[in-house]
Amino acid sequence: MRRWFRLAFLVAGAGLAVFACRSRAGEPRAISVQLHLHGPFSEGAASIDSHSYEASDVGCDVLWWSEHDFRLLSYGLVARFGFEAWQEELGRNELWTTPFKREPGTKGLMLTSKPEGTKLHFVRAPGPVKEGEHSLRLLAQSQADEFEALTVVFGTTGSLQHRPLASAVRVRLAVFPHALAGEARIVVEATLSEHAPRAGLALEPRILSYEISSASEPGPPYRLGAAYRIPMHCDMARWNELELDITRDAVRGFPESPGEDNSCALLTLGVATRKGGSAAVFFDDLRILQGMSGPPVYARQAELLEEVGELYPRLTQLQGLELSPDSHHLNLFCEDTPLPDYEAIARATPPDPANPAYFEREAFYQRTLDWAVAETHARGGLVSYNHPFGRTFEEGEPAPEEAPDSNEAQLAQLLQHRAQGADLLEVGYRRRGATLDQHLWLWDHAALAGLRLVGIGVSDSHGGKHNRWRGQPNNFVSWIYARSPSKRDLLVGLRAGRVFFGDIERFDGTLDLLLDSGEHMGASVAGRRGEVGVTLLATGTKRGQRLVVVESGARTHSFAIEGAEFRGEHRFVLPADGPAFVRCELHDQTGPIALSNPIHFLPR
Repeated sequence: MRRWFRLAFLVAGAGLAVFACRSRAGEPRAISVQLHLHGPFSEGAASIDSHSYEASDVGCDVLWWSEHDFRLLSYGLVARFGFEAWQEELGRNELWTTPFKREPGTKGLMLTSKPEGTKLHFVRAPGPVKEGEHSLRLLAQSQADEFEALTVVFGTTGSLQHRPLASAVRVRLAVFPHALAGEARIVVEATLSEHAPRAGLALEPRILSYEISSASEPGPPYRLGAAYRIPMHCDMARWNELELDITRDAVRGFPESPGEDNSCALLTLGVATRKGGSAAVFFDDLRILQGMSGPPVYARQAELLEEVGELYPRLTQLQGLELSPDSHHLNLFCEDTPLPDYEAIARATPPDPANPAYFEREAFYQRTLDWAVAETHARGGLVSYNHPFGRTFEEGEPAPEEAPDSNEAQLAQLLQHRAQGADLLEVGYRRRGATLDQHLWLWDHAALAGLRLVGIGVSDSHGGKHNRWRGQPNNFVSWIYARSPSKRDLLVGLRAGRVFFGDIERFDGTLDLLLDSGEHMGASVAGRRGEVGVTLLATGTKRGQRLVVVESGARTHSFAIEGAEFRGEHRFVLPADGPAFVRCELHDQTGPIALSNPIHFLPR
């Protein structure tokens, strides 16, 4: 561990030196930053390693991590399953109590593989039962030369079974092998996070595979492709309480990168047989255990960012947080990120008048948001209002409460709560419950209504084949004009609106605006009326592209691009009264690929 830290500090210094060489000392430059992404502390497939690999491939400078707060802090996660039926109520046997009425939720099993002739069913006591009134019995026999597996996978509503291995994860499972004859074994697989191509493997998840049999000498663990296989012994005709040290085995099995840079995403249980072997096994009492939770896990994430960072010396890793107790998610960008104490917030929330056994759900959510925004601002940080058209990506159906009737309805909602007090708005999504043009409409009309938010572009990638940095529609990043990639300097640029955003595959230049009175993109100018001169500045452009002027939400003028740099003059006639703004967009044949923040004009 100490070796990792020594190298990490050396790498951090080298990264700053590389940055200093790219720009003149003290001069702000456009730094590409992914302001919204998730790794092993959330519910997706990504690791710090996999995102860092993909970010480096497209030339991104900074990853500002935004793991879901309640997942990272282990608030209300699922840790028990009793095999009473295919599905159980979400809170059954959990150590936590439900302090508010949750949306209906379950935890349970899904059949993933069932060879011909195999059987599985729930058995009631007095049959072998370890906990509750039932267990699950699996029966299998195969004549095939290769193992055939009868398997189920454990999951929950909201993927609340996910755990970051940085929290020291172990799994306990009770198994009762009634018969394991010939070539037969119990199998338990933990699907981990995906990692960069390394050690002969592709960009794919790693797997821990526990092979459990009655063999007195099961043999040593071994690697086979992306799987680390761990043989284990069990006793016949009695309950065995297996304890699988997921974190330890990931560290041992995949030494080419920090093993704690993983989540335990899925647990697959079953039996496998071949060459006439047969199995009859009962499963019961699944438990997911953690060695740490709460703020210590956040501290461990910071260490992991340093450790993985040594593999990517030109990439800066910054730690943030996504506050996500309900559908209004907020990212907290702060030098010293505040962590919510949900138990304390719950104790301070009044009971639900309709059901005093619970506290009032919406009041709890609002108290959480209000606390986080106030605390972040008090610490000198900024807050972004995330995915304003809902959490769900285009391939899924949005939740009913996230589906606005119209753009106007979404605008009314945003204005009603003033974006929960946020400073930034996620605008740069091509598809996220709405089109890019709908996101731009919302941003522009909020500004005209007096809610001026700095626009940013993000991916919100959780990893996996549908969330790649290349070839996917939602691959926007934000370029922030800053003196260095430190939190402090990036916050200065964000606060001033010195930001443009766009498609990092199609654009790697700069955008800026300059008024005839000297103000740049991001400025708010009071008292100007009549006509103003705006200089449009762009680099990294290509012949055939167009620079489009947007005046108070309307695309009014277009300039043809002839080369790698562009400087154009535009005259903007301000309205006689009321607010106005001007911004610009770089278009290619696919549409907007880079967008500036505006210069705002305010009444005196």
